[in-house]
Amino acid sequence: MDKKITPQAIALCGMMAAVIFVATWLFKVPMPVAGYIHLGDGFILIAAALLGWPAVLSAAVGSMLADLLAGYSIYMLPTFIIKGGVAAVAVFAMARKSQPLQMLYMLIAEAVMIAGYFIADLVIYNWTTATADILGNLLQGLSGVAIWMVLLPVVKRIRKKPKAENPDADA
Repeated sequence: MDKKITPQAIALCGMMAAVIFVATWLFKVPMPVAGYIHLGDGFILIAAALLGWPAVLSAAVGSMLADLLAGYSIYMLPTFIIKGGVAAVAVFAMARKSQPLQMLYMLIAEAVMIAGYFIADLVIYNWTTATADILGNLLQGLSGVAIWMVLLPVVKRIRKKPKAENPDADA
């Protein structure tokens, strides 16, 4: 799998990091205990479908920057690791041919997010806070999978490249 890193691939990776950042930072609902619910996870899963492995960096950077600017800097490092992990599982999921199997792996990707933030909350706060945040993270994860399901057909159409016409070729 020796793929060249093209300027187009770098630009798309940066653009998806920006989309993930905006979907995370702009559309957020603060949680009563810690953190916030947002739409960024859906776009992390979409980035995995569009980009493949570069989506891991897009997810990690876009999500981490949203935490920084939203005032949750204490979560920056955990978010970088967790959202990168979510994207990695999602990329693995997109390599599966079966739609039900892809769906299962997307749910596993979001379970990585829920477990990751549970552990982060245990380290940063305590057992009570970690437990209280499970429901919000579950809702966020399910909304991410729903966004992925709705936008996946569009992404599949985008990924299909039209055949180049060659005017010099004989028919």
